Amino acid sequence: MIWPLVVTLCSASCVHAHLQMSSIFSDGAIMQTTEEGGHSPVIFGQSNASSLIQITIKGPLNLTTAADSKGNWRVTVKETPSNPGPYNISIVEYPPSGDSPLDTFNMSDIFFGDVYFCSGQSNMAFTMHGIWNATDELANANHTNIRLFKARGSWMPCNNATVASFSAVCYLSGRDIMTMHTGSRYMGLIESAVGGTGIQLWASNETEMTCGQEAVRLKENYKAASLYETMVLPYLPYAVRAAFWYQGEANADECCPIGREDYSCYMEHMITDWQGVWGYKVPFVLIQLHAWGYMVCDMEQVLANELESGIRLAQWDVGRRNISNVALVSAVDLGGPLHPPYKSEVGRRVALATVATVFYQDIKWQYPYIRNATGNYTKGMFSIELYIENGDGLRLVETPTCNQSDATKCSVYCCKNGAPGMFILLGYNWSSFYNANAYNLQVVDIKDHYIRLSMLAKDTYKGKPHVTRILYQVASEPFCSVVNGQGIAMPTQGPIPF
Repeated sequence: MIWPLVVTLCSASCVHAHLQMSSIFSDGAIMQTTEEGGHSPVIFGQSNASSLIQITIKGPLNLTTAADSKGNWRVTVKETPSNPGPYNISIVEYPPSGDSPLDTFNMSDIFFGDVYFCSGQSNMAFTMHGIWNATDELANANHTNIRLFKARGSWMPCNNATVASFSAVCYLSGRDIMTMHTGSRYMGLIESAVGGTGIQLWASNETEMTCGQEAVRLKENYKAASLYETMVLPYLPYAVRAAFWYQGEANADECCPIGREDYSCYMEHMITDWQGVWGYKVPFVLIQLHAWGYMVCDMEQVLANELESGIRLAQWDVGRRNISNVALVSAVDLGGPLHPPYKSEVGRRVALATVATVFYQDIKWQYPYIRNATGNYTKGMFSIELYIENGDGLRLVETPTCNQSDATKCSVYCCKNGAPGMFILLGYNWSSFYNANAYNLQVVDIKDHYIRLSMLAKDTYKGKPHVTRILYQVASEPFCSVVNGQGIAMPTQGPIPF
């Protein structure tokens, strides 16, 4: 079979002696299929300037093109075959004159399927052997149609030995996509994640100029090139079905601190930059950080944790804006430690979002969120009514850490006593807010699409409380969460005016 191909030239910053290929082009690779609307896969590399490049895929296909003045070349397989493989690919470099070959690169056992790019920091890099149900998951992790790739490595089969040291969120998301929709179709999972890294290191120079110069200092501290250059660009032209992003912890501590607006700027422009290199609007599934640390007994201490909640709020901002092909998944209820082991549920939620927004399947995947709020003050009591979108089956659920000592010390008792601590009331700025515990802000009613809160309003101005807005789940470690009938948690969000 002969497949139609489109050949283009690309630019890069270096010239290589003879044929050079990214490590992602290795034996056993999965390349993106065009089946079910998948984007055309790309084969790219470097050679001597102006060399002629001949590519043969199984044969009798022969395609010849010239590298540009920097030695870069790129080939797009416009339509992939219905048979997924295996195939052999041969790439031969000739001098401009077309005489004897200068170099040859061969790949074998290549399949066409769906490819997913998984990136971020330590919670994306968190491996399968560390999850809470690792024994059961690893016992069932032998999938002949899934292959794994770790940045700077090579393609591996997916079995209980290789997946044990692979990204849990990446594998579990892919496995659940396979179970929910794609079945026996081949799948390639790419892990490109580095623990302890701020979003600034994953951004391009153009994003740095737009959002701030903080990345310059971070690069100097790391004494390394930008991760954008070393962990993204070598793989980004490789066509994928979707990208999954799980990051932000480093931006909430002393390593790489930035606020809500700055993080939003970096996140939006990073997505646009990456999509620009891919050459199409790659769907992004953005995982909102879980909460971690310690329970804030006195809600005034929230100010000391504004960075942590600010990152989650920034991710909420990006997920709610009209940014092309971005879906938000919440993990706020799955926290506790900095690296919580509850990755199976994260993977399920990512898979639901992917199957719904990438493959356009009619399934319920969306998180509940506050559509609007109203407040009423009567005889010293202030009540707030919240109207919740995607709120069918709405209920309170205790988080995994609710019975630990911090919850007992704070007298929170998980979801009991109206779950104080989940919601915070704000005045006209961040610092003017009400202590939700002291004012006994409680959930007094919850049902489909509706939550009612009530509190004793001790402090009033002109007969009404000094509050105008409400925040949800900004405490450092919440012990109770709102979920809908699909078991999907309401993300950290706000402030919502009322």
